[in-house]
Amino acid sequence: TPKQRNLVQISWKDGRTPIICATVAFGMGVDNAHVRFVIHQTMPKSVEGYYQESGRAGRDGQPAEAVLLFHQRDVGRVKRLIYMAKGKKKSKEIKVKLMEQMQEYCVDARECRRKLILAYFGETFCAERCAGTCDNCAARNKRRPRK
Repeated sequence: TPKQRNLVQISWKDGRTPIICATVAFGMGVDNAHVRFVIHQTMPKSVEGYYQESGRAGRDGQPAEAVLLFHQRDVGRVKRLIYMAKGKKKSKEIKVKLMEQMQEYCVDARECRRKLILAYFGETFCAERCAGTCDNCAARNKRRPRK
């Protein structure tokens, strides 16, 4: 209920509840600097959405993690949600394109995640600055022989 939701959010903000599991609608109301983890159970509908949602972690400048659990089945689920929703065909086509861009981000196992997401928004990022903070760069660093 709205009352229960409000009580949980207040308890979490006060630090009495260390972890909350929330929908995107609930999570977008979260404005806490001390968020350490944002975990996506499935692929978000767009890179923009993922960027905004994962950006809830680490706003206080302390280390934080964003984890995205992806399975190829997510693509079909998101497509079904798009096509089942009310709306014009053109709007749905745009949403599918956005979803496909998110899918590309999810399946890329080589490029630095920070570089990918910033390139999506038209920014340049040198992957060396990532220093292994994303999964792809961390995996690449493990494969390199030590000097």
